[in-house]
Amino acid sequence: MSGERGGEVSTKARSSAPGLEKVTTIEVETTKPDAKTTEELSESDNNQEIQEHLEHKLKVEELASLTQDRKERKTYANRIYWLIVAWLAMLFIVLGFQGFKPFRFEIGDKVLITLITGTTLNVIGIFLVVANYLFPRPPSNKQKP
Repeated sequence: MSGERGGEVSTKARSSAPGLEKVTTIEVETTKPDAKTTEELSESDNNQEIQEHLEHKLKVEELASLTQDRKERKTYANRIYWLIVAWLAMLFIVLGFQGFKPFRFEIGDKVLITLITGTTLNVIGIFLVVANYLFPRPPSNKQKP
């Protein structure tokens, strides 16, 4: 049996059962990839490039989404801030009218208490909703039992 490397052919003869011909096997060992292997490697490189391109596009889209979310949060936070300012201003105007009684303005005590309580609860509720939206809690990594 002879064996050489580097693109050379080696032959190997072996004897099977008695009375049968000798079987000759030819093995080819080479350091250069064949056309199919080269194509598979090229395809693998292309798939990797495509995968990297898609991952890059995904990151760009996520960044654009986060930027848009931040812009919208600022817009709505500003609007809700002015809503609360106007709401409290109206409450103080009603309280001023009730206290100084211009134009013979008068509302009952129960209505005034309800107005103050309702306004206070609404302002606190809106503040909590906006604060939780603007500053969400990061997802916890703890698993529930």
